[in-house]
Amino acid sequence: MDTKTEEQMLALLQEIRDLLKPISACHEEQYQELQTQQTKAKIEALKPLLTSVRQKIFRLLFDSKHLSQVEIAKKAGTTQPTVSRFISMLMDMEIIEPDEDDNGNVFYKDKYNLANNPEVLNE
Repeated sequence: MDTKTEEQMLALLQEIRDLLKPISACHEEQYQELQTQQTKAKIEALKPLLTSVRQKIFRLLFDSKHLSQVEIAKKAGTTQPTVSRFISMLMDMEIIEPDEDDNGNVFYKDKYNLANNPEVLNE
């Protein structure tokens, strides 16, 4: 693709973005309400599953050090297969999603910021 075509595509995309901004603004409140409802539903689905060990695992998953499953298991006082099964459950529930850092290390994103929600974890 030549530079002129790229510039035309970029200009078109910017025009589309500018046309969509007012529409987006009109629906911001509805979007926020939908996000709140989804978060509440995820909390209600997750709370009954959180034993004390799973609470520890859940907190450790989002440790800024991006701990491995083996490290999480040691700190939570459980086994790596238990950590792995819980992670799979959270992914199936669409509460977390995997990501990768620049070094290819896998870590998990808390899609609903539930690890920081006092309704989820007993502090």
